[in-house]
Amino acid sequence: MERLGNVVVVIAIGTLTLTAGCVSRPIGSLSATPASTAPAVRPAPAEPRVSTPDPSVAVKPDPLCPTAGVTADVLLRSIRVGHTATYDRVVFEFCGTSIPGHQVDFVAGQIHADPSDRVVPLHGQAFVRVVFHGATTDTAPVASDPGSAPRYAGPLRLSPDYGLLKELAIAGDFEGQLSFGIGIDHVVDLRVQELTSPSRIVIDFLSA
Repeated sequence: MERLGNVVVVIAIGTLTLTAGCVSRPIGSLSATPASTAPAVRPAPAEPRVSTPDPSVAVKPDPLCPTAGVTADVLLRSIRVGHTATYDRVVFEFCGTSIPGHQVDFVAGQIHADPSDRVVPLHGQAFVRVVFHGATTDTAPVASDPGSAPRYAGPLRLSPDYGLLKELAIAGDFEGQLSFGIGIDHVVDLRVQELTSPSRIVIDFLSA
């Protein structure tokens, strides 16, 4: 579980019962600054141990997550943000046990929407693009009953206006590619983690 300072948005949709894990991933090209001054990727802190659930205990179905076989894409479940003395955090949580492939990069200039290429307005002086491959906010296009298909029900724009993290917004959900833009106060080191139980990608903007 992440330890957050002030959580702005929490969309609670049930608890998955899987084994915990943590993998630190390097960030892709950081084009906002020269290579000699590119932000560093810092190691992730140890995650608390989670006990293995009793397999004989039935797990209550999550009405906001699809059943197996409904879609090949991973459904976004919630977005959370938080602030501590040493970092600002964004958490993308997903349904099921799969973590989608992802890229997290500083970009030169502004964030553009996919596929329209229109500018996504964001507060901040530096911008990060987050792309999830094989993820979506809506299972209706592939569901037998689109009217009752699970969808991401939370906000697609958050404006916490922390010291570093200023704003984030969706930038695209097209052909299995889900993307977001994040506006921050200035270029800083990032830490990106893959966590399980539940499945999520955690991005920390490090102030110290």
